[in-house]
Amino acid sequence: MSNREKTQVVEELRGEYGLGRLLAMLGLRRSTYYYERAVVAAGDKYDELRGRIRGLFESGGRIWGRRPPAACCGWTTPSLWSFRRRSCCGS
Repeated sequence: MSNREKTQVVEELRGEYGLGRLLAMLGLRRSTYYYERAVVAAGDKYDELRGRIRGLFESGGRIWGRRPPAACCGWTTPSLWSFRRRSCCGS
């Protein structure tokens, strides 16, 4: 059981059994318990960025990585794409 899961158990049973008793039963240090509580309360600082990236991925046809030639230069034939230089338009 991870420390985060142990912290959730303590949160649910704290009123019934007391903090010290639960921490001893689970083998969880007090400082670890308060650290995990703070991490959960702070949330994910990259949540908004992950949402934006997910939206770009979905709007781009679920393709991620190098751009296809048509999207880069408006060309339709792959022979005009410079694979050797990994760049478009020979630049």
